[in-house]
Amino acid sequence: MTTQLYTQDDLTKIKGIGPARQKWFAESFDVHSFADLAALSVPEVEDRLKADGRSVSHNEIKEWLVQASDLANEQNWKTLATFVVNYQVCQLPDGDLEFQTTAHYIEKDKNEEWPEIQGEQVCAWMERQFERPEPLSSGKPQPDLPQKPASKAYQVVAAQVHLRQTPDYDIIVPLAEEDRIFLGHISHEYPFDLQLNFQIQDRTGNEVWLAPQDFQAQCHIHNLGTGDTSVLELKPDDVENDVRAVQNVALPELMLAPGIYNLEILFKFGKPGYTNYMKLPRLDVH
Repeated sequence: MTTQLYTQDDLTKIKGIGPARQKWFAESFDVHSFADLAALSVPEVEDRLKADGRSVSHNEIKEWLVQASDLANEQNWKTLATFVVNYQVCQLPDGDLEFQTTAHYIEKDKNEEWPEIQGEQVCAWMERQFERPEPLSSGKPQPDLPQKPASKAYQVVAAQVHLRQTPDYDIIVPLAEEDRIFLGHISHEYPFDLQLNFQIQDRTGNEVWLAPQDFQAQCHIHNLGTGDTSVLELKPDDVENDVRAVQNVALPELMLAPGIYNLEILFKFGKPGYTNYMKLPRLDVH
């Protein structure tokens, strides 16, 4: 559901307008905001008041409209979401330092954490927690104006991971299994490769296919034992697989030292772009 901003202004903030007069403006002129009131002229308000048997001076009406114009032009900032981000450090028994980033969404009491000091991943997570609001009209007919194109905000929906290692390790892991802890168990003695299958959806939930030049994908590989993080570019497949727009990105063949690894995928769309972030199950290298 799209979040919408509340557009009924409190006209009683204007000196000389109380609840009864605010109701009168709504019923007589369909006025619900400071901008609606400021758009009226003194003569039309004066004539309507007289027709209703009310007596208000020309100068007082003019003052109402001036105050309404001033209030309509004020920037009325509202809080959409509040986050607290912490960069933390811990000294390990061997003397090395380990870092992590935590974020707390105050309104929903929701927490997330990432290894190392992160920036883009945190911003991407925060953007996914709430919807951008859209303005409500007052209900009056609006003039035909040129429409601004919708922003290209995308959501990545992961389908599965294909993990292969010579000589005979070859598995496909469906990512719908949310309780899966490990992506796979591979050897440090042989190179392996990884392919992620996913779909891209636009802001309305429709599946789309994007050419490789329209997005970037990175894999952040974090060794939980040593605290080391490597960032590798994922190569996108430029072939549209089927009508459901399933796309692939592949991790170049590589070898990892023994350990438990967090795998995190960061997608970037456009310049400057939207980002989308996902965590994969952990990888066990023995």
